[in-house]
Amino acid sequence: MAHGIFLTQKAGRNYVVSTVEGTFRTYQHWLGKGFPQAHAIKNAMNYAVGQLESGVDTANIQQSLDDIETIASIAQSIVAVLRRKLDAVRADGSVNS
Repeated sequence: MAHGIFLTQKAGRNYVVSTVEGTFRTYQHWLGKGFPQAHAIKNAMNYAVGQLESGVDTANIQQSLDDIETIASIAQSIVAVLRRKLDAVRADGSVNS
C-alpha cells in the first residue's frame, strides 16, 4: 500500500460519502462565518483533498472516483427535479424569484 488506509469496498464508499458531506459542511461553515463563496469553496476543497489523500488507498482510487461520479449524477438528477418543482410553484405565483 503506497499511502492511505486500506478500506473494504463498503467502508470505502462510506468514507467517500462522509467526505462529500464533510466538504459541504465545511463550505457552509465558512459561508456562515461571512467569508465569500470563493473562499468557502477553496477551504472546502482543501478539506476534501486532505480527506481523500489520507483515506483513499491507491488500490481504491477508481472505486472512489466511480462513487463520487455517481453521487454527482444523482445530485444533478435531484437538481433537475427541484428546478421543475420550483418552476411549477413560480408559475402558480407562490414563490418569488
